[in-house]
Amino acid sequence: MTSQTGISKKPDLSIKTTSSSTSKHHRHTNSLPIAITPSSTQNANGNGNGTSPPDRFHRRTASAIPVPKPSHKPPSTFHSFRGDIKSQDVFVEEIRKRCKSSKLRILFPGADRFEMQRMDIWNHDAICTPCLILQPKDNREVAACLRGYVAGVDKCLAANKKSSKKDGGAPLALAIPRLTVAGGRNSIHCMMEGSIVVDLSKMRAVKVDMTNQTCRVQGGARVIDVDAKLQDYGLISVLGTSQHIGVIGCILGGGMGYASRKYGLACDNVLSADVIQADGRIYQCNFTKHRDLLWAICGGGGGLGIVVSVTLRCYPLRHAALLTYDLPTSGLNQRRNIIRHWSNWALNNVDNEKFSMEDDEYIIPSDKGAENEVFTQLILPTQSSGNIHFVASSIDAETINQTDG
Repeated sequence: MTSQTGISKKPDLSIKTTSSSTSKHHRHTNSLPIAITPSSTQNANGNGNGTSPPDRFHRRTASAIPVPKPSHKPPSTFHSFRGDIKSQDVFVEEIRKRCKSSKLRILFPGADRFEMQRMDIWNHDAICTPCLILQPKDNREVAACLRGYVAGVDKCLAANKKSSKKDGGAPLALAIPRLTVAGGRNSIHCMMEGSIVVDLSKMRAVKVDMTNQTCRVQGGARVIDVDAKLQDYGLISVLGTSQHIGVIGCILGGGMGYASRKYGLACDNVLSADVIQADGRIYQCNFTKHRDLLWAICGGGGGLGIVVSVTLRCYPLRHAALLTYDLPTSGLNQRRNIIRHWSNWALNNVDNEKFSMEDDEYIIPSDKGAENEVFTQLILPTQSSGNIHFVASSIDAETINQTDG
């Protein structure tokens, strides 16, 4: 029998890794990535054994070292939130107490969904890191958020008062975040640094009543949501000229739309509204009930509560006309003349028109001003020289064919 003594085996130079369960101890290692043998290579769904990786990890890169999930509650290194963690816990506790029967979504700094929501605003100069983002789905959850916020403020004030007496006038123990409301997310105040945001993006429903020619719009809807719904019924409603602004914000600011010359501002076409105030009560405002509150929200700005829904008057219209073109200008006098003639025409003030030799050949005198069905605007360039953009739309149903097709 041949002896095996003295016969050396070929050394295994490959570096083998242990199972994924042991890699959790090296989540913050600074060593370079190591080579992985084919036997230990992870498949697309998990580790080499075909099982899913631990829930605390998720793979964002092709690196062999797993990356820990972002924390769903601060402190975390995946966000820039530097607010009061203890104060945040107080408000979360009070809000959840009042939402036991529903699953209110609360987004914490560090969560992927939180990062996506805070970046989804029109004015990127206003991007910030709020304390919390609350996403209610109905009026009941909005009321619970308001009641929880008020209770959290009272609790923080009581704790600060107690701490001040105990420490002999020490600084405030708990910070009180501001409450903001995000509807269409066009305002610079929809989200603020360290604030608690009531996000109405889950409330964008639009219901149409063809019998009364009205539509009921929830607080998170935008103009594009209303237009898309009303076009199926051959109706329009007076809202803003941009489809991406929020309906409620447009009404709170007045609201100038393409049909405003004939039907008034957006706030003039509000029939009723549901407003939730700080006590959590829902006020149904119309022309016979809570008239003062309805009058205040129609062009009076915010700060009177959260407007969760409005009922708007609609008008029949299937087709409209739109005209756009650029007016080339070469100097300040030419631009001044264009603006003067355009304003006189838009305001139906053609009787006072005076033409001079400075007027260009494409400015044609008119003996008739713009009709009420015509909405027009000039868009001036920021440069000293450039084209003036002219936009005009008409909703004249008698002149424009309103048949389908």
